[in-house]
Amino acid sequence: MGAIVLVQVLIDYLEVFENIEQRHRLMVIMSSFKYLQGLLVLNAIVHIWRTDGSYTAIKRQIEKLEEQSRSNFASSKKIDGQFKKLLYFKYSIMAYLYLSVLITSYTVLSRGMNFWTIFRIVLLANVQYLTYLILFQNFQMFWKTCRIYSYIELYISCLAEEAILELPSRNDLKERHLCYKLSWLLQLHSNLGSCLRRLQILCKSQIFQCRYNVNVNDIIAVYYAFLYPEYIKDDVAFLILVVSTNVFNNIDLYLNDNIIDMTSQHFTDLNLALKKFTGVRSYARDLERQCEEFAIYICNRKLNLKLAGALNMDRKSWFSMMSRLVMFSIILIQSHMYIDRQK
Repeated sequence: MGAIVLVQVLIDYLEVFENIEQRHRLMVIMSSFKYLQGLLVLNAIVHIWRTDGSYTAIKRQIEKLEEQSRSNFASSKKIDGQFKKLLYFKYSIMAYLYLSVLITSYTVLSRGMNFWTIFRIVLLANVQYLTYLILFQNFQMFWKTCRIYSYIELYISCLAEEAILELPSRNDLKERHLCYKLSWLLQLHSNLGSCLRRLQILCKSQIFQCRYNVNVNDIIAVYYAFLYPEYIKDDVAFLILVVSTNVFNNIDLYLNDNIIDMTSQHFTDLNLALKKFTGVRSYARDLERQCEEFAIYICNRKLNLKLAGALNMDRKSWFSMMSRLVMFSIILIQSHMYIDRQK
């Protein structure tokens, strides 16, 4: 999700804005939010200090479950290709955002280049980048979990096809083998769900901070660009940097929401995969009970994660955020135009 607002560069432009006598009260409040930037960066540092041990424990558990899945699941080029493209796209966005923060730090601090100035530029860029890094870790864990979920769904579909071919001969040994496999998949899925629940508890404050930063930054940028285009035209490099960074910030948010949406959709797809056993349940009672147990667990786990908020930030929430951003920008612009008519 990207988070840090480029307020250091915006300060010079907002100083012009703050000297204007006729300003709407809402815009005064919005522009004052930039001073919270230092507190938000400090919050990211405190968050890392407090939750680093918990993050490490969750990461190790997910990696352990990932190793178990690799040893039991055959590799799928389709699944691996889909998730690798998503991860590489995320890497490219993270690299660009880091460069944008570094360039912004250079713009702010480049008043005579020396060792101390270079050190401050690198330090400021890396401190600002912490929020991006925290949310990237969150994305990476969801990415690994969703990838394993996709393999579980594929494996259950393969087991269903195997059952349809072999169980009509009433092979009790084969039925027990399938029940054991489904039981193991249920345990694997349950452990991954527990990791997601713990991860959501750790990340919810940073997700809120990210969305707050992106919304405030975008609203101020749109409002200012509409009212004072002459200042922006004088600095094309600044315009390109801010526009591209805002775009990539929102794409970054979309990728995070998309991976959560994919995780949520997995529960529905997994229920559909379990229904493929319908043809053999009439003469495989143990397998039928195991499938029902799995289906009940899936519904319960999805409901618990929804109530906990772990699956609520899906693509619908991203589009909702974009619509609110446009709405608030229009409100501020209309308010300013109303003031102009009152003069």
